[in-house]
Amino acid sequence: MDYNLKRLKPEFKLGGNVLSHSASELREKGVKLKASGRECLLELKFSGRHLEIPQILLHHKTETIFRNMIALEQCHYPSEPYITDYALLMDCLINTSKDVDVLVHKDIIINMLGDSSDMVKLFNGLCKDIGHINFNSDYLEICSMGVAGKWKGAFEPSMVRLVL
Repeated sequence: MDYNLKRLKPEFKLGGNVLSHSASELREKGVKLKASGRECLLELKFSGRHLEIPQILLHHKTETIFRNMIALEQCHYPSEPYITDYALLMDCLINTSKDVDVLVHKDIIINMLGDSSDMVKLFNGLCKDIGHINFNSDYLEICSMGVAGKWKGAFEPSMVRLVL
């Protein structure tokens, strides 16, 4: 099922530990992480227990690029915070160097920054002090999947496609 998120409004507000499952925790709960061949960085696919995330190359200019795109969204497109949602998703998935190592091992992240701790700092710092209280419900589902009681057998295949 394809979703054009321009038509969908974010429904959930961030709060507490809603976004509490990192890449290593999801893997421990049986979620198979995989790099997708999709060209659009914002296009995720979740089917069954498989989460496909497009590959991203992280280098010395990545933080500046993300900060500029987030600032643009905050100023001019506050109702369409796609890059901010992606940064929040990655912040959710990356809490420790172990999470980075999982994503690097699965070829979801290509690390040109050096140390895994640099990537943790990058994503954990991107959305600090951002006035973003809504979070895309499809991304929220990805971050909260694997919680005890959430698995009900095979999920209906779903696709998240963000259109800028």
